[in-house]
Amino acid sequence: MKSFGFISGFFFITCLLLPKNGNAQQVTHFSQKDFTDKGELLFFSKGGWEFKPKGGENWQKVDPLKLDVSIANSDGEIDGLLRFNFSIDSITASEPLSIRITYFGAASVYIDDALVFQQGKDPVITYSKFKKIKVRANQQHCLLIHIQDSKMGFPYYSYRQDFNPIKAGTIRFVNQHYQNYIQSLDRKIRFFYHLWIISLALFSLLFGILFFVNGRNINLLLITATNLLLCTLLSLVYTMNMTDISTSFYIGIGYLNRIVYWSFALALLSTILNLIGVVFEKRSKGIMLLLVMACVVQIIIDVLGFGVVILLFFLVFMFYHIFCQFKFIKGAQWFVVGGIVFVIIFSILFSILEFSGVNINSNLSLLTATGIALSFPVSLFFYLAFRFREINQEVVANAEEVVRLSDEKRLQAESQQELLQKEVARQTLELRDSLQELKATQAQLIHSEKMASLGELTAGIAHEIQNPLNFVNNFAEVNTELVEELKKEIEPAGIPIANELIEDIKANSEKITFHGKRADAIVKSMLQHSRKSSGQKELTDINALCDEYLRLSYHGLRAKDKSFNAEFDTQYDTTLAPISVVPQDIGRVILNLINNAFYAVNERQKKDKDSGYKPRVTLTTRQEGNQVVIEVADNGTGMPDQVKEKIFQPFFTTKP
Repeated sequence: MKSFGFISGFFFITCLLLPKNGNAQQVTHFSQKDFTDKGELLFFSKGGWEFKPKGGENWQKVDPLKLDVSIANSDGEIDGLLRFNFSIDSITASEPLSIRITYFGAASVYIDDALVFQQGKDPVITYSKFKKIKVRANQQHCLLIHIQDSKMGFPYYSYRQDFNPIKAGTIRFVNQHYQNYIQSLDRKIRFFYHLWIISLALFSLLFGILFFVNGRNINLLLITATNLLLCTLLSLVYTMNMTDISTSFYIGIGYLNRIVYWSFALALLSTILNLIGVVFEKRSKGIMLLLVMACVVQIIIDVLGFGVVILLFFLVFMFYHIFCQFKFIKGAQWFVVGGIVFVIIFSILFSILEFSGVNINSNLSLLTATGIALSFPVSLFFYLAFRFREINQEVVANAEEVVRLSDEKRLQAESQQELLQKEVARQTLELRDSLQELKATQAQLIHSEKMASLGELTAGIAHEIQNPLNFVNNFAEVNTELVEELKKEIEPAGIPIANELIEDIKANSEKITFHGKRADAIVKSMLQHSRKSSGQKELTDINALCDEYLRLSYHGLRAKDKSFNAEFDTQYDTTLAPISVVPQDIGRVILNLINNAFYAVNERQKKDKDSGYKPRVTLTTRQEGNQVVIEVADNGTGMPDQVKEKIFQPFFTTKP
C-alpha cells in the first residue's frame, strides 16, 4: 500500500510538471446554494471533469459516471487521472467541511497536491466515513484522482457498472448538518432492518419447532423454508448496504443474494399453492420445472429484463391457480390469500410513495416496507393458529361421531342381549344350576384377581418397610460399636468421653424407636387396605363422625410433632339426620383427607416462617338434595395437576 502511494504521488507530480497541451481548464465555483437540503455537495454530478490515461499527455473531457471501455488501455484496464478544478465562496469555506469518498476500485485522492485518501484494488466499502478538510475561499483548487479500474466478477461485470447508483456519490463535500443527518438516518434504517430480521427469525424458529414436532407435515416444511429464506435474504441485503465490506466480498454476497432471492421466490410460490390446496397436474408441474430452470439461468446471467419476465410469469402462474381454486378456499386458507393481498397493497403504496417523490428512507416508506416484509409471515402465523383449531374441531367432531355410533351399537347389543336372555330363560330352565355354578366360578376368579393385585401391593409395601427396617438395623449396629468404644474408654477412667458416648447411645435409641414406629404404621396401613370390609351399614351421625376423626387426626399429629399447630374450623349442618353408611370405611376416608390437609398446611408453615402465614383447616358438612356433602379445605401448599392424576392410586403419596 505504501509503494502504491509512492507511485501515485510520483505520477501526480509528473503530471503537474508536464506542459498543458489540452484546452483551458474549467473552474467550477460553488456556494451555499449548490449544497443539497441534506448538506452535501456532489462533485460527480457537475461538468468540468477531465481524464488523462497513464502515460498520456492530453486531458479529455469525461463523465465520471460513465467510465467504460472507451478509455481503457490495451489490457482492458482504466488507469489514469481524473481532474476537477473548483473554488468555493467564503461562507462555505468558513463552515467545518468533510470529504466523503466511496469508490470500488483503487484510488488516490489529492486536493492541491495533498493526499487526502488512498485505497487499494479491493477496498473496504464504507458509507459513513468522513475526513475533515480545510479549503480556502475564492481560490482555485484542483481535485485529482488517480484511479485503477478493471473488469471484475462473473460473468461480465465491467468497470463496476452495477455500482453506478453508489458511484454517483463517490466524491462529495459534506457539512455538519449532513453528518448529523446521515447518522440519524443510519440509526433509523438499522432499526427497521433489525425489526424485520429479528421478527422473521422468530417466525422461522416458531415454524421450525412446529415442523420438528410434526415432521410429516410438508406445509410446515415449506412455511419454515420460506420464512428462513426471506430472513436470510434481508440479512444479506443488510450486510451489503449497512456494513463495511470489501469489494470482492460485496460481489460474493451479491451472488449469494441472487441465489437466495430466486430460491425464496420458488419456495414462496410453492407454499402459497400448497396451502390453498392446489393439486399440481402434469402441465403445472412442467411449468414449475421451467420456472426453476429460468431462475437458475437468471442467477447465472443476472439480466434485469429477464428477471422481470420471470417475476411476471410467477405472478400469472400464482394468480391463475388462485382463481381456479377460489371457490374451494375456506377457513384458515383465507389468511394465506389475505397475506398476499396485503403484500400487494403495501407494494402498490410503496410504489406510489416512490413515484410521488417521497424519500425512500422516510418513516412512511419504511413502515410500508415493513408491511411488505412481514404481512405474509404474520398471515402464515394466523393460518397455522386457525388451522390447528380446525384440526382440533375435526378431531372432536370425529370423536363425537364415534361415541354416537358406539352408543347405537351398545343399545342394539343390549336389546339383543335382553331378547337372548328371555329366550334362554324360557327354553333352558334346567341350566340354572349350571349358571349358579358359573357365577360361583366367576366370584372365585374375581377373588383370585384381587389376591393377585394384593400380592403386587404387598410387594410395594414390603419395599417401603425395608427402608425404615434398614435404619433400625444400622443404628443397632452403631449402638454395638459405641458400647465397645465405651468399654475401651472407661478402662482408663475417662469419665467425660464416657458421658458423650452414653448420650450418643441415647440419641440412636430414639432414632430406632422413631423408625420402628414408622415401620409399624406402614404395616398397619397395609393390613387396613388388604382386610375385607363387612360392608354392614349403620345409621351414623355424620357430624359426630367427622368431629371424632378431626380431633383424632389433630392430636395424633401433635403427638408426633410438638411444634405442629394449626387452626381448624367446623361448619356442621345441624339439620342433618343420621344416614346409613359403613362407618369404618367413611371414617378412614375422612381421616386420610384431614391428615393430608394438616400435612399441607404444616409444609407451607415450614417454608413461610416469616410471612405471617396462619395454617387453617376447615371441615364442612351440608345436605344437597338427597345427598350429604363432606368437604375438607385447607390453605396449605395446594395440589398440582400431576398429583391430582394419581390420587386414586393405592399407596401413592407425596410425603417422604
